[in-house]
Amino acid sequence: MYSLRYLRENADEVRAGVAAKGYPPESVDLVVELDRRRRAILVELEQKRHEVRSTSRSIGSAADKAERRRTDRQNAGRLGRHKAAGR
Repeated sequence: MYSLRYLRENADEVRAGVAAKGYPPESVDLVVELDRRRRAILVELEQKRHEVRSTSRSIGSAADKAERRRTDRQNAGRLGRHKAAGR
């Protein structure tokens, strides 16, 4: 059993060996093509994961800022009540 890396790097050699054993050499090309597609999909998946993480961070940051503004307004309201009460 060959590794995908070995198949990619030595497709001609593997193709000849497969043909010598009576199997269709095109099967090596199919495996190499499927591996190429898989690798491209993995790159796309990682890019999408990065986008999701970045968006999540942005949403979290925005939520934190909104929460801080609410807290600041609440604290300002309390401070104003304390001053009005003479505390």
